[in-house]
Amino acid sequence: MTEEPRPKPTAEVAASVDADLRQSQQRLRRLVTALIVAASLISGAVVYQFVDRTADVRRTVASSCAFYHDIAIVPVVATSSIEGVKIVLDARRAYEGLCDGPTLPPPGPLLKKLANQYGLPVPH
Repeated sequence: MTEEPRPKPTAEVAASVDADLRQSQQRLRRLVTALIVAASLISGAVVYQFVDRTADVRRTVASSCAFYHDIAIVPVVATSSIEGVKIVLDARRAYEGLCDGPTLPPPGPLLKKLANQYGLPVPH
């Protein structure tokens, strides 16, 4: 026959439980701290990438605006083809939609006439 182990006295059990509970709380605090630090690092990296991408987009738009402005102010001639008129009109629309730079001069009467002649929307 084997004897069953005697139960520990109540004070010892309470002290052991308290020690285990303190150790578990300390581990939980460390885990929460580590998770907060990891989340902060990840969100910082995301913000950095967002700012970097935004700067890239701004540079791209700025270079596109310069291109559209140069094309939008090209004068058309009476013998301009429909493709040439479309290019100028599309550049004007793109510049007006994307760019905050200097305003374009109003379209000339010949550009309006050719746009109507080719059935293209007349610019403002």
